[in-house]
Amino acid sequence: MGKSIRSKREKRLRSIRREMVEPIYDKKDAAKLAIQEAALAAPKLPVKPTRADDDASASFAAMEVETPADDNQSSKFLKPIGKKLKKKIKIAKKKFHGKGKIRRKNGLKGWTSFGYAKIRHEEANDGNKYIAATARNLPHHSVSQHFDFDKDKLYTFSAWLQASNGSADVEAVFKIATGSITAGWVSAKEGCWSMLKGGLVVDVSVSAQLYFQCNNSAIDIRVDSVSLQPFTHEEWKSHQDMNIQKV
Repeated sequence: MGKSIRSKREKRLRSIRREMVEPIYDKKDAAKLAIQEAALAAPKLPVKPTRADDDASASFAAMEVETPADDNQSSKFLKPIGKKLKKKIKIAKKKFHGKGKIRRKNGLKGWTSFGYAKIRHEEANDGNKYIAATARNLPHHSVSQHFDFDKDKLYTFSAWLQASNGSADVEAVFKIATGSITAGWVSAKEGCWSMLKGGLVVDVSVSAQLYFQCNNSAIDIRVDSVSLQPFTHEEWKSHQDMNIQKV
């Protein structure tokens, strides 16, 4: 029985990843595939709080996954589940949204500056509107939003990012009173949108401030379609089971 379930899971995962390499012109479809892939790629107990220290991040932890043995890091570290996804977008008219109780619900106007970055509202030739952090002097200078997290919930996080020139790694970071946690990262590139996806677990109710961090402060960080989706442990398990049954 166990082998049969694993076989179905692997078959469905291969199918989803084949779909993900095909051209995607709708961010909503891409995000849906990413969540399905993350649910299937996650371990049987998909989310597990890490307790590196009791006071800094005991109430706020990212999803934990295995890393290759030859990495210059420990065998486990805080990282988004799944893989990064990059697609060129032709049609993308999706507003900012979130389901982790965003404090400000005014679309692009609800975002504020983090550090001393300047915020600029931009619009692509196809009419897609997004926000950009410009005049950045330090890695953490970017745009920011406040979220309220509920106790004992799992959260999947995604956002579409773009660099103003070249390419650079960008992290999504949630800051709380006692520390901060990286929910995910992606290599943002000039001229195309890259999807950052990750997740975290919260074991007490807490307020957090989202910002994006990039060591290359010479580039503008462009952000679109930020999503934070909450799950109970039971809902997450059910979500995994449904994806397996779709085989």
